[in-house]
Amino acid sequence: MGSPDISNANCRVDESLVSLAKWEQAAAQCCVPLAISHERDAHFSGSIQSATIADVCVSRISGGRHVAEHDAASVSNTDGDYILAGLQLQGAGKLIQDGRSASVEHHDLVFFDSRRPFRWELSEPFDQICIRFPMSLVTYRIPLRDTFVAHTISGTQGLGMLVAQHLITLCAERDRLARSPSAPQISTSAADMVGGLLAEWMQVRPGPRTNLHAMHLQQLRQFISNNLRNPDLNADMAAAALGISARYLHRLVQQDETTIGRMILVARLERCAQWLSLKCYANCSIEQIAGTWGFASAAHFSRAFRAHYMKTPREYRLIHQSTAS
Repeated sequence: MGSPDISNANCRVDESLVSLAKWEQAAAQCCVPLAISHERDAHFSGSIQSATIADVCVSRISGGRHVAEHDAASVSNTDGDYILAGLQLQGAGKLIQDGRSASVEHHDLVFFDSRRPFRWELSEPFDQICIRFPMSLVTYRIPLRDTFVAHTISGTQGLGMLVAQHLITLCAERDRLARSPSAPQISTSAADMVGGLLAEWMQVRPGPRTNLHAMHLQQLRQFISNNLRNPDLNADMAAAALGISARYLHRLVQQDETTIGRMILVARLERCAQWLSLKCYANCSIEQIAGTWGFASAAHFSRAFRAHYMKTPREYRLIHQSTAS
């Protein structure tokens, strides 16, 4: 059997240690580095098919029973910080992270974090969808991001069902959507839906942060999103609009290891990146786009954009608009 097509992240892996190594290579490309083990005498086969929609990698993964471990060495070899969402389509398994264990069955959703070790125990042949989000795309949408891992959320009712169906459609149409000029908006929409699901889950599940705190965080994120075009947007403005103190808001976001200023900056950069990627805004100058989304200084925008995306706004626009052609 030939090597899997890692460049397109489409592969099929059969038994033997060499093929297991190929499976690990493909999994690292589409998800995160994993160490795979299975019963010595058991036949192992698997399939990974994926596509990248803007910065979000969407994969359909199926295989036989095995254990996949993202250990300390795998964490250090991961090339970025990611939040991963798994939707179980067939088979049963168990995800272990941060001392918690989540049993997943048909249409269960589960989330895990690439920055810390985790372990997948797949006890029978399985089929699942895995969505890999860059951490920066979702952190300001999700409260208590270190506590949502290794908990099962049903994909058969309420908002969980809506998100599950969205991920199924996203996966089924992944190749076409990856070529769409609207790919950045599509990936952001998926992050919004996942963030909304987790925000709702945080409010109904008892935990170290009260429902009131979770509500205030969600209100803060929504206020920021709705007022990004205002160059004067800051913590004092948000606090006044929400009827709470700026000092309380600062303490609230510190629990997520961020600041209100950082939340505003990242959200503005994401909106600018979306517009730079879309041909319908090709006639807008970079300065106009930056000003539209609340940057008072073009120089400050250029420095912040390059620090966040490792490319200048002009380079980012050329790369993404040529890809969308």
